[in-house]
Amino acid sequence: MATERRAASRNRNSAKRAGAKFEIDQAAHLREALDNAYISRQDKNGGKDLGDIAYVGHQTAGVRGVPVIYECKNTSSVSLTGATREAQTEAANYQEKFGGPDPIPVVCHKRHGVADPGKQWITMEVDTFARLLRLAEGSD
Repeated sequence: MATERRAASRNRNSAKRAGAKFEIDQAAHLREALDNAYISRQDKNGGKDLGDIAYVGHQTAGVRGVPVIYECKNTSSVSLTGATREAQTEAANYQEKFGGPDPIPVVCHKRHGVADPGKQWITMEVDTFARLLRLAEGSD
């Protein structure tokens, strides 16, 4: 008689743990990759949430950067429309609370079967990507 190993079904608690681990791993990776000790998992604020990862795009060499609203999704079938809308809402919440330059909303979603946090996917609208390129070129 062969023994089959069946994947454990995901419940609400296991999904929350997986999501939290994904956010923590992303924050740690970005903290190192961007040499920014302030990057961390964001506090949850309900309807006034400001994204999942805090301080991305902030304070490099004492100069205030353009904040990136980093929305993390660890799910097998991400709704890009819903996730992007959530990131945009959180960018508006951030803008309302702190002012300054308009934040850049991005969605980081889990690339299943790939553990490396630096090899996950980022999704954004083309206009957001164009703005990011303008910022990189110093023309925005």
